[in-house]
Amino acid sequence: MQPFADAIQYLNDALFIALAVVALRQWRARRDEASSWVAATFGILAAVVMFALFLPETGDALWLVWTRKVLIAFLLLFPYTLYRFAGSFQRPGRAMALFATAATGAIIVASFVLPAFPEPGGPRPLWLAVYVYLILVQWSVLSTYVSVQLWRAGAGQPTLARRRMRILAAAAAALDVALLLQAIFPTNGEATPLLIVVRLLSTMSVVLFFGAFAPPALIRVAWRRPEEQALQQAQLGLMAATRVEDVVSTLLPHGVRVVGATSGALIDTHGHVIGSHGVSADWAAAHAPDPHAMRLPLRQGQLVLWTGPHSPYFGREELDLLTRFGVVIDLAWERCDLLEHQRQTTARLEQAQQIAHLGAWEWDMLTGEVVWSDEMFRMLEMTPGDEIPSLDDYLERVHPEDRTRLLASMDASRQFGRPFDMDYRFRLADGSIRTIHGQGHVIAGADKAPRHMIGTAHDITERKMTEEVLSAAYEGERSARLAFERANAELESFVYSVSHDLKSPIISVLGYLDYLKLDFGKDFPPEAMHYIERIASSANYMEALIQDLLELSRVGRVQTERSDVDLNALAHEATEEATAGHPDASVTIEPLPVLSINPLRARQLFTNLIGNALVHSGKPDVHVRISAEISRDGGATVLVEDDGRGIPEAYLDRVFGVFERLDSSGDSAMGTGIGLAICRKVMDALGGSISADPVESGTRIRMRFPAEAVRAATSPAGATQP
Repeated sequence: MQPFADAIQYLNDALFIALAVVALRQWRARRDEASSWVAATFGILAAVVMFALFLPETGDALWLVWTRKVLIAFLLLFPYTLYRFAGSFQRPGRAMALFATAATGAIIVASFVLPAFPEPGGPRPLWLAVYVYLILVQWSVLSTYVSVQLWRAGAGQPTLARRRMRILAAAAAALDVALLLQAIFPTNGEATPLLIVVRLLSTMSVVLFFGAFAPPALIRVAWRRPEEQALQQAQLGLMAATRVEDVVSTLLPHGVRVVGATSGALIDTHGHVIGSHGVSADWAAAHAPDPHAMRLPLRQGQLVLWTGPHSPYFGREELDLLTRFGVVIDLAWERCDLLEHQRQTTARLEQAQQIAHLGAWEWDMLTGEVVWSDEMFRMLEMTPGDEIPSLDDYLERVHPEDRTRLLASMDASRQFGRPFDMDYRFRLADGSIRTIHGQGHVIAGADKAPRHMIGTAHDITERKMTEEVLSAAYEGERSARLAFERANAELESFVYSVSHDLKSPIISVLGYLDYLKLDFGKDFPPEAMHYIERIASSANYMEALIQDLLELSRVGRVQTERSDVDLNALAHEATEEATAGHPDASVTIEPLPVLSINPLRARQLFTNLIGNALVHSGKPDVHVRISAEISRDGGATVLVEDDGRGIPEAYLDRVFGVFERLDSSGDSAMGTGIGLAICRKVMDALGGSISADPVESGTRIRMRFPAEAVRAATSPAGATQP
């Protein structure tokens, strides 16, 4: 029996050393707190086993006594380091922490303070019994605490993690039972059945430790099968998902279950919570940055899982399993986004069709099947989902005058592949007539024969009615405009004819007055000469009036050739002529543009404007300023300003009318009241405009020339004319 007992002991020693090697390798790979305590636990135990193999079993040498004390002290650290391993997941209570530290420290101190331990088979003093009792209490309490904590924590964990945790709890309990049996029933090294049972319990304990910390691959696969089956079901559910909400409801419960998490959330790249499980969306958004949460990066966001404290150590492989599942999650999420985009696009299209009263249809020319969009039903005052009328029934409700044209267009499209596009009238169920704009084209099959015809029907009844109203209004406006143009042309022709006919008698009157003064002037009394002068003055005024009327009728009626006119030079010439009778007046001419304009009309503009400024200013020393500016659109604005008495605001537009004069004295020398009317007509014929600006003092006349009339922005700089 002794060889068998020794063989078991050697096996146990080898297993503990191998377990220490595995624990050290895991610590080097993970470098976390839990793996550090596992490495310390089994590293200490392996060190004690290896040293014990080389120590003599008997002897009272001082070094041997103290070596045994050191080994015993290290061995007593085993339950404490195992307790610290369990405490790395969940902090123990204050009382438990105080007991673990105090009991372990006291026993280690006692191990060095107590006398030398008696030889096997020797007498057992009382202090040794007390010492062994304290060891049993410390070891049992700590081992039991570890077993209970790990067993409870396994609830709710994935199968693999749960079994590893509970096997670890069983291993600690088995080792504790072996120690209790050894202490309660000492064998003194004899190969008794009890010793074999104790050593077999140790063997079972170390095997269980292996199953907890490093289970074989086949066992891991078998234990993980329920989670893999759950993920396969989730994968099938994801492939059938059509909305992101379906992805969330399918993925999160399985994802939480696989890694033993308490809750989870699916979060997009912008940090928005798409869905959550086990917690509210607000809580998930607030705790998403938690560095202790497990994260599965995805192309469109991430899967965040809030796990218990044991999952990072025992559930690492489950997270790897979920990571491999991430490709399916990405595909399902992207497909749902595409489907959602398609649904939104379809909804927007249907809404646009409803707003535009635009229906769509498709006709299978082989089977005769017709498909309508919802708006097609609504447009024809039918309910979506009603039975679609056949093509013959539909054509029966087309207006008889349009039916033949519609059939001909559809036949031509079917035979020659040409699209058709036409308006036709359609009779609704209540007898009302709607105007439909129909479009369609043929889709050929693989044999290039016509297979389908698709098209649209647009209700344009309101547009047609509006077009008819606008057409009638346009015809009325056109007729009125033509009548106005005819009347205006007749009026201009009448003015020209009358002015021309009146000019000859006036010239005759003036001529006879000159003869009368030459032949009989010496014989007339002064009163008679005064009357003759008054008659001559009135006749001259009438001649000027007739000449202005003739000129006004010519503007816009007689086609005039344009040429490039330097407004600078023209303004100087007009100024010299106008200031000849006004020696005290002055005119400043700033750089002016070159325009494409009839030279005669340009001279009329400046002669009238400068003359008006000098004559109607109300003071002899009036100053006139002529300037120009180029606008952004390329046009030119010419300003003629003076510091005279100005124009009252109520007359700013009236002064451009025919015979409008602010001076009511009737003096013919003050003009005929047609000059500004001629200026406006010249500017209208040129495509420009003329107006008087409201200013605080003086007068400002603004002429706007279109861009096509401007040839150069400025000509040589002007000068002041005295």
